[in-house]
Amino acid sequence: MNPSSIPALALLLFFALPLPAQVWNWQNPLPQGNTLRAARMLTANRFAAAGDAGTIIQSTDKGVTWNRSTVIVGGLPVSASITALWCFTVSDWYAATADGRILRYDGAWSQRFSDSAASFAAMDFASFTAGFAAGGDPSGAGGRVARTTDGGLTWSLHTAHATATLSAVDAPTPTTVYAAGVAGTIVKSTDGGITWNLQVSGTSNWIQSLSFFDSLTGMAAGSGGTILKTTNGGSSWTKLTTDSFEWLQSIQLADADHAYAAGSSGTFLRTTDGGVHWSASTTGTTTAFMAASFASFEAANGVVVGENGLVMTTEDGGVQWTVRSAGTTDALTSMVFTAPAAGVAVGDFGTVLRTTNGGAQWTKQITGTTNLLQSVWFANADTGYTAGDAGTILRTTDGGVSWTKQTVPVSDWLYSIHGISGRTVFAAGYFGAILRTTNGGAEWTTLTSGVSNLLSSVWCIDANTIYAAGGDDYGGTAVILRSTNGGNSWNSVLTKEQTMIWGLRFTDALHGIAAGGENFGLEAVMLRTTDGGTTWNNTVSGIADAMHSVHLPDGVNGYAVGANGAVLHTVNGGASWVHEPSGTANALRAVYAPTPGSAFIAGSGGTILATTNGPLAVGPAAMPNSIGLAQNYPNPFNPSTTISFLLPEQQQARLSVYDITGREVRMLVNGELAAGPHTVRFDASALAGGVYFYRLTAGAVTETKRMLLLK
Repeated sequence: MNPSSIPALALLLFFALPLPAQVWNWQNPLPQGNTLRAARMLTANRFAAAGDAGTIIQSTDKGVTWNRSTVIVGGLPVSASITALWCFTVSDWYAATADGRILRYDGAWSQRFSDSAASFAAMDFASFTAGFAAGGDPSGAGGRVARTTDGGLTWSLHTAHATATLSAVDAPTPTTVYAAGVAGTIVKSTDGGITWNLQVSGTSNWIQSLSFFDSLTGMAAGSGGTILKTTNGGSSWTKLTTDSFEWLQSIQLADADHAYAAGSSGTFLRTTDGGVHWSASTTGTTTAFMAASFASFEAANGVVVGENGLVMTTEDGGVQWTVRSAGTTDALTSMVFTAPAAGVAVGDFGTVLRTTNGGAQWTKQITGTTNLLQSVWFANADTGYTAGDAGTILRTTDGGVSWTKQTVPVSDWLYSIHGISGRTVFAAGYFGAILRTTNGGAEWTTLTSGVSNLLSSVWCIDANTIYAAGGDDYGGTAVILRSTNGGNSWNSVLTKEQTMIWGLRFTDALHGIAAGGENFGLEAVMLRTTDGGTTWNNTVSGIADAMHSVHLPDGVNGYAVGANGAVLHTVNGGASWVHEPSGTANALRAVYAPTPGSAFIAGSGGTILATTNGPLAVGPAAMPNSIGLAQNYPNPFNPSTTISFLLPEQQQARLSVYDITGREVRMLVNGELAAGPHTVRFDASALAGGVYFYRLTAGAVTETKRMLLLK
């Protein structure tokens, strides 16, 4: 497919409006926590790595200090996974992405190729002019290889296999190219990637990586500890004995004798005799390695990168490894701040992290449990509670430094804890469980909720009024319960089919927000009440990710976070929400804003993000002078996508969709709209696949963008 027929900024994971970008900074892990999928050793001291959410990191001192950069193309950050990285020099780079783009850095990033028929997974250059990127058609229609013969200025896409997705490519010469992928597929080209022939690999395991020392001698690595070797240009492949069953993601031949393989569970294998014997290194981690790179001129120096931002280096050929990344990678589920700089986060394996300096350092505390902690709440700076699996409730009276286990009459998983004071506290969880203490945890009483749903959130307004919310995330019905007598009895104030509510928060007795999502992943749900829970209205549309947590510190400005790195912000008490970039695709489980100008986020892989910018207010000072039309998300899409736009003032607006002939196929908006951000969901179930255009007209201004429907 001609790259010019695809939008230049396809598949952005957030919509970009002409407002300043919200800045979320990593506090844990460091230097960042996105999974890294590619690595390049440039010198013995200098390396680069890339991965999810457009991440690129560099170090010039073996990982002691870092430069973490944002890939900006056309003025917008790249948020797709960078799956492959190639560096000619420190200022001449290429990157391939999971959404079918090839990018170049020569002082600034630019897009050199884009095609939705290629989800790239690997890249290799045989020379300064001949390069190749391999991947697969997202629709499952086969393996694709893009090739360049002019140093990456232009690229053409070719089918290397009719059905098999490709995960690896290696070009020992500009004309001899190998690619490999699912079901043991290995293909070879002898004309520079134009035509391809299938080889017999002798395995059905997924091949993830290829490395050739010359045009005849090469190795392939993949699932099940598989390592194959050829010495005759792929005419035959021999399976080597590795004594490993791990998923090997990366292999590299440093020379004819030395080779290295890295993969799942912290596996690192090395050979010094061309693969006859393999030794497993003790890496000290069970985190999956996704890529490895050794300096070709110095086989002793290497780097491995992996899940949750893991980086390790070696100076002795992989015998010993030094961890260069830092911080816990245990999943974090909840957080609270008792002062602008004093906070606590909890999570898996009994993890409790504590900061007293605004997140500059997070210190792990001893809790005495390895159970997953799901929720944390503090009554004041000293007294707090956390609740979790197996009926776990812990209490602290020294600001989270030490914790005491409470005696609880249930063993069900508890998902939420919240109180009125340090003595009166409620906890909720599976099977409609609600617990109450009125003596600071000395005794806990089981209350009758009247439901069997998972109650994932509980919130106390005062001694009498308490809410609990939840549902069933496997297809059941969301529920919000209210008690007006201190929890002695409960009434349902909302049921919503096919919905799960994960987070509930009130800013006063009348105003509350419930965050969740549709059970089948179709759309986020943000329910708002302004009458004390009597009525609830959904105030968000077009956001595909379920939301897990919400916090409005002043009742007006605030955030909600959820799956796939989703962050929403509001500047009007939750009446409307704007999607903004977070810089991660990790699942975000908790958000807390100690002040309207600062906020913290916690999530999977130990993620802690922080901002001091505050929500981006859409008011007279921030409003642009013209309309802003965002790229639809997702794009390409099937069958629905979201279109977002911004109006500088209240005015008449029309948003329509046109096919390639210019025929209007759908009118999405036609009326007077308020100033600010708007989102519209476009369902193309009844339309044929292909290129479509959407056009926004507001006043005398018109903007048009292109999108691709895959069917």
